[in-house]
Amino acid sequence: YYLTSPPYHQDDDINDRLRIFFRRLRHRGYSSEALLPIFQKAVDNAKKYLRTSPESRLAAKRAKAEESKRRVFLHLPYHPNDPPSSTVQKLWREHMLHPIGLTPLNHVENDCKERIPIDRLTIAYSRAPNFGNMFSVRKIQKHPGPNVSSFIG
Repeated sequence: YYLTSPPYHQDDDINDRLRIFFRRLRHRGYSSEALLPIFQKAVDNAKKYLRTSPESRLAAKRAKAEESKRRVFLHLPYHPNDPPSSTVQKLWREHMLHPIGLTPLNHVENDCKERIPIDRLTIAYSRAPNFGNMFSVRKIQKHPGPNVSSFIG
């Protein structure tokens, strides 16, 4: 979902969309006190992003892409009796990434004599389908412009 649409330089359009988004979140029960710091951070990040040069943006994008290559995802179905993700992360660090007295995972070589490029574990939980998933169709159309996540650091 995009908050802005071309042309991006029309501040009134962006401000109107932010007001509508803020109002919708308020109608869903979020308090202004909870939302305002998040919106302020997003606006500050957007301003910072717009001040950076295209070269800097590209370098940051490449660094982020490189970092994401060093991450592995563990997809799990959510269950309330499972251990919290912090416990799984701790076990990952202790037994895989930095095992005591053993070679760290990112220093282990594969059969081609290349180091395994994994530095991070991301745990992704999926929830069980609910009635809303089973009885409604959701199609979010892609809009032109930057993702909302590009403004939230």
